[in-house]
Amino acid sequence: MKQLFYICLTAMFFSTGAFAQEMPVNPFIRIDSTSYPASQNRRLYTADPSARVFNVGGTPTLFVYPSHDMEPAYGCDMMNNYHVFSTTDMLEWTDHGRIFGAAEAREAWGLDYPIRNGGRNASFMWAPDCVEKNGVYYYYFPHPLGYPDKEGWDNWRTGIATATSPDMKENFAIHDTTLLGLPAMGYIDPHIFKDSNGEYYFYYGGSQKCFGAKLADDMLSLAEPLKEMTNELPHFHEGAWVIKRNGIYYMIYPGNSSNLQNYVAGQDQMLYAVSTESPLGPWTYKGSFLDATGCDTSHGSVVEFNGQWYVFYHNSSLSGQGNLRSICVDLLFFEANGDIRRVVQTGEDRNINRRNLPAIIQFEDFKNGGEGVGFHEKSEENTGGLPYRLGLSKSVDIASTEEGVFITNLEAGEWLAYDINVNAADTFVIEVRVASIAEGKFRIENEAGETIATINVPNTGGMNTWKSIIVHDILLAAGNQTLKFVVETGGFNLNYFMLTLEGKLPIGKILSFGQSGIYVTLAAGNQLRCTKSAFASSQLTNTEKFLIEDAGDGLIALKSLSNNRYASASSNVMTCINTTIGANNKFYWCILKDGVYRNIALKSFANNQVVQNYRNDTNKPLRTSGYNFGEWEDFNWYDMTPTTDVANIENDSRVTLYPVPAGDTVTIATELNNVSDIDIFITDLQGKILQTEKKNVNSGLSEININIGGIAAGIYLVNVISNEFNVVKKLIVN
Repeated sequence: MKQLFYICLTAMFFSTGAFAQEMPVNPFIRIDSTSYPASQNRRLYTADPSARVFNVGGTPTLFVYPSHDMEPAYGCDMMNNYHVFSTTDMLEWTDHGRIFGAAEAREAWGLDYPIRNGGRNASFMWAPDCVEKNGVYYYYFPHPLGYPDKEGWDNWRTGIATATSPDMKENFAIHDTTLLGLPAMGYIDPHIFKDSNGEYYFYYGGSQKCFGAKLADDMLSLAEPLKEMTNELPHFHEGAWVIKRNGIYYMIYPGNSSNLQNYVAGQDQMLYAVSTESPLGPWTYKGSFLDATGCDTSHGSVVEFNGQWYVFYHNSSLSGQGNLRSICVDLLFFEANGDIRRVVQTGEDRNINRRNLPAIIQFEDFKNGGEGVGFHEKSEENTGGLPYRLGLSKSVDIASTEEGVFITNLEAGEWLAYDINVNAADTFVIEVRVASIAEGKFRIENEAGETIATINVPNTGGMNTWKSIIVHDILLAAGNQTLKFVVETGGFNLNYFMLTLEGKLPIGKILSFGQSGIYVTLAAGNQLRCTKSAFASSQLTNTEKFLIEDAGDGLIALKSLSNNRYASASSNVMTCINTTIGANNKFYWCILKDGVYRNIALKSFANNQVVQNYRNDTNKPLRTSGYNFGEWEDFNWYDMTPTTDVANIENDSRVTLYPVPAGDTVTIATELNNVSDIDIFITDLQGKILQTEKKNVNSGLSEININIGGIAAGIYLVNVISNEFNVVKKLIVN
């Protein structure tokens, strides 16, 4: 065995837990002096890391069991042996060398066909896993019984090797039979989960399907038939991995869809679903937490080690090839509600793409090109401590807190540049997220070097106390361009900025929101869901209507006409439960398209995340998730405000108001054929809603007394709506 030492160990600071966590530079496995001769650069490419923690001589030790990408690569087929690595401190890693390969597996199974020396279907030693039971370490691996290109893909099997040490060196043996109870199906990537009650579960999959079942006590066979879970795991590709935390099961897996945040065509992200019932579901899909890594696959694992959670994955940064991969590790954090926080991938410089406006842009995602192109930095090193963008001649000061990654230690004269594209010349509003213990200042310059906005940073009360600064009337020309943020007076932190179109807030309007003809509805449990299909506005009821109220500081609140409560993002799931407007009920009205401004997004003031429809899934509530404007964050809105045209219906005898003029109260007399809910809207002559009432009224003649003591003297309109009529009456208040 040998110790592998890696350069540029960097301290990573997180305010959650107030500790400094040292991590190796990614990828953390780079060199193997025994696998290849020096003429081949002695590179060891590894992928699909399965991370496990075992006790070795009383010391908790983390082992990683990856697959091995061979050179020269041919797709992902040139993978014919396994290695294992371990660490006790996440800094120094021990390479325990080669465990076994395709030749040993075929010999143990009595297969006599030779290993191909190159080309397609050479070896196929794909993603493995390892668990311990009663002092025996069980190593599970996928391998075919023959050449898949000739004999079909259904001849894949799950092999089992055992040893009495986690490095697989003591009493090692490959069993002559594969895992019993599996049907003849071409599925791969075996994974074993040990539940808190001591029971073990087997998972595997591939080709967009996922299966699982309880293992028998012998660990060599299934105790029950496989259960397919594919329909509960949207976008599933392969590589299931299950953990349990605080009574919640997490199913982690690679997948890809154009609906995902930060979508990259042809590249998987790591997704997850949760269950509170069993390791086999039912699963509730939550979304992605690790962006694409430059490979078409994103197979990885999640593990807790010495009180800290980690995610292991692979990227292509060493080779530049998606089939010569290298394993990486980064810190993983959970939100208070159990959601997995989006992972910050560290190590290499990110490939930052030009952003189309409107957009939310993280300040750490400045343009590529380094010093003098993407940024100007006075210091040589990253004093923020987060190794997010390395490989630069100088390093911007980047740090992280529970609110996310941010730029810190800004000095006068430093600047950051961002490539954007503006579809058409227009006026924008910018929100900038800042934190500071003193007043500061920066300006925004356009492509011509002209100052288009000056932003004064206030004392927010702390370098980790964040505040949004809003600036209106920013003129941007059409086309590709670069915005430069130039520091004039430093000493503050920058998290992100948001550029959306300028426009009037629809205060006092009643609106309905939808996507593809499906409307946001107040559903059971006071949850907001996209469930109502309607071809005409007359088909919408109060469960699809929301009064837009002024929440101050350019923010709005949405009040359901169905239960007269405010939409809330307090638990990331959207509900209507609050009777007064608090922080969780305030939203930014983000205009995404010009013209009549019918396309908007809503961003929560409380958690700064955007309201998202759960993939148009009527069984899932809306939620606040992520920091981008995509397909599922883009809502159409429809003006459902009652009419103020009194010319034709003022004389309808089914509704009468008295006294005229009215004082602190007014009585509304109605005549109905049937029992009905009645909605009453009092508006000014410009249509702004001043007061709403909802009453259940019996058939026949009825009187409704309304307190209007809060309305000033003047002339107003009263719109009375039932299942039988829509009547507008004039109201005079003295």
